[in-house]
Amino acid sequence: MNISELLNLAYVSPPYEIIDYKKITDDIKNLHISTPKKTKKQTNKLNKGELSECKVKCVLLSLKNSGQSLNNVFKRITKLENFPNNEIKNLDFKITDLDDSDSLYDIFKSCNISKKGGGFKADVYINGIGISLKSLNNAKPSLINHTHRGNFIRVCNKLKIDINILDKCIKEYHQLRHEKKIMEDVNNSDDNSPFSKIKTYFIKILKYFLFEGTGTKDSKQKAEYIIFTSSDNDIKKWYIISKESTIFFDKMWEHLTFSIRHKAMPKNYPNIDQNKFKKISKWTEIHQGKYKGSLHVRLSTNIIDILGESLKFDELSL
Repeated sequence: MNISELLNLAYVSPPYEIIDYKKITDDIKNLHISTPKKTKKQTNKLNKGELSECKVKCVLLSLKNSGQSLNNVFKRITKLENFPNNEIKNLDFKITDLDDSDSLYDIFKSCNISKKGGGFKADVYINGIGISLKSLNNAKPSLINHTHRGNFIRVCNKLKIDINILDKCIKEYHQLRHEKKIMEDVNNSDDNSPFSKIKTYFIKILKYFLFEGTGTKDSKQKAEYIIFTSSDNDIKKWYIISKESTIFFDKMWEHLTFSIRHKAMPKNYPNIDQNKFKKISKWTEIHQGKYKGSLHVRLSTNIIDILGESLKFDELSL
């Protein structure tokens, strides 16, 4: 029933019929009046990070189409894929097409550009090499998402390193928090940071989370490089980090922020399976009325402030 029919019903009903005006009003409110959908709204299916990721893939496609080199590591781009055997291509695409923000979703579709799958570390493949894309346009990038001790045990076992070293740091972290010497977030530049003294040990863990997997599993699509972007469509503002880089990890160490939070703790903790409780409880204490036992690590400042404008591309692969 459309609006006209509802209004006619109200006016032509016999005088002895009781008309439920409230129902008619509610029916009118509940009518769905369709309006043409704008393409721009379709990009809302992507969050800010995913939108940035897709735009960077467009820039890479433009470089491939024009035969330009990205840097001395990748030389000329001859093959570009979302993941192996899923090619990104559109010979007609030009970088200026991105200026039309209303058509972004259609552009992504025409180039077969998609966001990465869950648990994948590589967002894109350049000449068969897996690359992780991290935008600096939004929040400071997370390097290790909230992960409790049970999952860290799996990672440490895989890397053949002793989790007891990390246990001691986190025990000290909780003590310092109770003494109000540190806040929930503690930066490695803080003299009180219990994590600042385990650089060589922890960088092995950090590299695993950045390039190889998560607390729960190894990634099916690992990354060999990370491209940090402070501008989606200007490659002069991209930083390409190699897994084997020493410069980047040395420079960023004091700019890491560590925190132990409630997020990603098991539901109903501490009323969980006893074996699981034993693993997790070593890192878990109550702060602000919540059980907090998940480690989170992120950059505390913009990567440009860490590395400076001069260090780009090839230097960071060393």
